[in-house]
Amino acid sequence: DPLTGQAFPGNIIPRERIHQMGRQMLNLLPLPNGIINQAAGQQWTSNDAQDTTPIHKRRNFIMRIDTVLSPSQRFSVRSILDRDDSITFNRVAPGVGSHNNVFPGDFVSGSHSMVLSSSMVNEMSAGFSHNHYGFRVGTGKLDMEDYTSYYRSNFPFDPPRLEPFGTYGDPKLSRINVDEYPYMPDILFLGGTRSNMARWRPWAGNSRPGPTWNENYRYTFQNALSWTKGRHNLKFGFVTERNSKTEPGSATYAGVYDFGHSGDNPLSTGNGYANALLGYFTRYEERTNRIDRERRHWQTDFYAQDSWRMTPRMTLDYGLRVAHHGAIYEVRDMNSAFDPGLFDPAKAPRFYEPYCLTGVSGTQACAAANRRARNPMTGEIVPFAYQGTTVPGSGSISNGMFKGGLPGKKDGWYYDMPLFSYGPRLGFAWDLTGDGKTAIRAAGGIFYNFLNQGQYAFDGGPLITQDKIIRAASIDDVAALANAGTQFAETPQQTGLPDGFPLVTHGNHAAPGKLQPETYY
Repeated sequence: DPLTGQAFPGNIIPRERIHQMGRQMLNLLPLPNGIINQAAGQQWTSNDAQDTTPIHKRRNFIMRIDTVLSPSQRFSVRSILDRDDSITFNRVAPGVGSHNNVFPGDFVSGSHSMVLSSSMVNEMSAGFSHNHYGFRVGTGKLDMEDYTSYYRSNFPFDPPRLEPFGTYGDPKLSRINVDEYPYMPDILFLGGTRSNMARWRPWAGNSRPGPTWNENYRYTFQNALSWTKGRHNLKFGFVTERNSKTEPGSATYAGVYDFGHSGDNPLSTGNGYANALLGYFTRYEERTNRIDRERRHWQTDFYAQDSWRMTPRMTLDYGLRVAHHGAIYEVRDMNSAFDPGLFDPAKAPRFYEPYCLTGVSGTQACAAANRRARNPMTGEIVPFAYQGTTVPGSGSISNGMFKGGLPGKKDGWYYDMPLFSYGPRLGFAWDLTGDGKTAIRAAGGIFYNFLNQGQYAFDGGPLITQDKIIRAASIDDVAALANAGTQFAETPQQTGLPDGFPLVTHGNHAAPGKLQPETYY
């Protein structure tokens, strides 16, 4: 019993201590089906087992057309249309809910070649490809999803939230994934004296609620001119490519009730199910807005090369490739960065400090049971989970931050790349004996990787969205804090620092702190 520190009489929670909504949350889980773990010593670690076979369907359509336009011209077009459906079960809870991970992709390209003369040929091609990586929630049958069955309105109880849901439309797979569908919260019971504790997740996904998908669009165009002149085989060309990548997430907007055990939670019984029955959670988390970023990138390369047959036994290859790498930028206003010039020392927050009840000092270890945190402004001793978070009202974690990108640049553009990157090439082939049986070949050059969009360091941030977190409290506290407008403690943020700082005054940026990031402990 967390109120007494002693075991409940008979190891049974008294009826008058049972929290009605906590019991309703537990009742979302299926009843035991009588199957126990057969491993030695594991007989009582679980009492429910489900045996289901995943479904994987794949379909490909491939087409190619070649045509001779004239004695000197040829044209071809080809396409690939691909579709995967990977369906798994037990996604909402044991024996409940399915999850379809869809992989549709398309590719279309065309090429044109033209003989300009007996020594010159021009080749041109263009292409478009895109793939979708999506998540659909439903019954396990293709195209028969029922997302709304997990809406709160379809349940006899509605767990409290800190703020109302945002706008939403009809559930559908879409390029934009910011709708806040009114799902029930994610409910966890992990940790403590039991293993294999169940979880109830209404949207059945991983880090994103369904229906949702991300996309990768890629457009390419290239042209190459080949010219044979004496002993030289010359080639000149360029290629340009434009990429875009969406990346939705923010599953926690619907709320997460984590009843699992934690040693930092003084209200924990040591068992996640028992915690829920009492209405005590270790952590409640709720994100204020969904993030659905779209990063874009351009790259253009020019090249010139020559294969020079210097002698019947020696061929020299040399060339130069010049690449223009554009910076990655984000176009959906889901970006922010830090500017030292906007930082106000008067708004710098104070942080809860580590504290030990036994008063150890120096490098001495503090026993886990004695670890706490301390408010440096008032001396108040609070649970250890506060350690490293901000003292409410002492400052803002968005201090110095701005959004929208650098002045005079594209939206979401925070850094520049070199205008040109140079990649020389050099190689040779030498017929060592002159009889065509033994050759030595060598080649070297400088090559540049295509930019990885995961290196973009300016996504999200407290100006865009915040996670509000309540630790070591009861279900009733969530509603009370929402109604009281409580000032929350805040978790320190990491953010990108734009290229070329210190920056000039950002006249076209809203002042930092327009949206107050909040986390309560």
